[in-house]
Amino acid sequence: MNEVTEKEENTDDGKHEDPGVFRQENQRFMVGNTDLSLAEAVNEVFRYHSPTDEQVERINEIRVAAKLMATAILRVCPHGADRSAAMRKLREVMMTANAAIMVPGARF
Repeated sequence: MNEVTEKEENTDDGKHEDPGVFRQENQRFMVGNTDLSLAEAVNEVFRYHSPTDEQVERINEIRVAAKLMATAILRVCPHGADRSAAMRKLREVMMTANAAIMVPGARF
């Protein structure tokens, strides 16, 4: 398994390979109540999280609500770009809510 690690290279002049990227040394991130380095935080947030039975119940509750909303959107909104956007954003809402259940308190 490949793990994300922080880049070790540091230049004294502050210039980076990509001028659009600002790199802050020793930056820390909170995931839940845990203070992590950048690499640790990325590894924690993007690893596979096997849900507990309680988390599966919560995810299913979100899914049921999303399906109800999707049904309403598809039933009452005319075909078009806005309806497509609404469905895409609803899917994003559901997935983000699921992520909040699986990785509570992740902040970047």
